[in-house]
Amino acid sequence: MKINAVISVILALAAASSGGNQQEFVVLKLNLEPGQVFHFVTFSEVRSTKTIYRQENKSTLTVKSYGEGQYVLSTMNFDIQYELADGRQIPGIDSTVEVTQSNLGKVLDLETDTNGDDDKFLRNPNHLVYPDMPVTIGSNWSKEVPADLELGTPANTIFYSIAGRRLWRGYDVFVINFWNDPQITTPMPMTGTAFIDISSGLNVFMDATFENLTDPNLKVAGRFRTEIVRGH
Repeated sequence: MKINAVISVILALAAASSGGNQQEFVVLKLNLEPGQVFHFVTFSEVRSTKTIYRQENKSTLTVKSYGEGQYVLSTMNFDIQYELADGRQIPGIDSTVEVTQSNLGKVLDLETDTNGDDDKFLRNPNHLVYPDMPVTIGSNWSKEVPADLELGTPANTIFYSIAGRRLWRGYDVFVINFWNDPQITTPMPMTGTAFIDISSGLNVFMDATFENLTDPNLKVAGRFRTEIVRGH
């Protein structure tokens, strides 16, 4: 199921006083060490004209290697629980996703133990990519997403804007809002907010809502939320 695969790769990928120098310019990029391990919890909900689907799971992100500006990150998803509209709860199967990406967040390669269609879907994700320039509160940038003929998705643009800087659970984070290009009809328009740890470049919190407009007879909308935790 493509929705499951998106939830698997998307890494995460609350509250305190402001953090750091509010107008300091910094270069956002991944700054991780091989062997580091991070834990996340994720919740997603997809609503359609026919059903409601909810998923909760835990995940462990491991930094496997780093070299020449590229990271290999492995995410293991477990304790997966699905809830259907009729209240039935179904346990999911553990899964693993391994991503090679640049230190600015661009996905270069991806392997998953799900089926091949999911691989193709995940190569065109709405994930965060950092700009190759210093940024601060008020900075804006965009990411061009090329069309994918295999998936039937058009070219698209994702915009990012730094709305603030704060302390969240001990992390000094930029609060980044992101959204799809409002001028085109995208298969899945999405808006959301992410907290990026400034020192590590890690996406420690994300909350996004989305719609699927590919089929006018089957409206689909949903929410995806993931956040880092200190341990399971």
